[in-house]
Amino acid sequence: MKKASLKLMDMVKVLLSGLVTMLGFTTCEDIEEPDEYGSPYSDFIVDGMVTDEGGNPISNIRVTVEKHYGYSTEKLDSMIRAGENPYPDDEVRTDKDGHFVYKTESGGFYTERNIWLVDDDGAQNGGEFEITRMTIDDSDSKQTKKGKNWYSGEYTYTLEATMKKKN
Repeated sequence: MKKASLKLMDMVKVLLSGLVTMLGFTTCEDIEEPDEYGSPYSDFIVDGMVTDEGGNPISNIRVTVEKHYGYSTEKLDSMIRAGENPYPDDEVRTDKDGHFVYKTESGGFYTERNIWLVDDDGAQNGGEFEITRMTIDDSDSKQTKKGKNWYSGEYTYTLEATMKKKN
């Protein structure tokens, strides 16, 4: 009886091993979606227009959008007000119509972003304007392109800014 029980157990082990092997091979089929490692990201765009208090477009305004690494908001603000450009490789300026488009890849959503508008060319663009700091909320942006997998899509924030002339 004991010998028959051992023989039955051996047969069950062989059957289970075969079943597990077959299941393992079926999970190795070609899969259309590759495995992805990382974290969600999206493209974030600020599409803006900068005017003076009379509604006239202001050209050549330097637009600095806060990144969420490197500097605190307070440090950025003091650097910009001291005439420094904390992100010189990421500089965007308004065109002759006061329009600009800033695009960056963003690792997820942030609650708020600060944007500084700086007139650093003197009176060449119709006067000298005060540095303007604005805060935008990512939740006010609109999804303009659908995403897939880790890519969450493209989100655009439309900004209309008014700068005051220096006294």
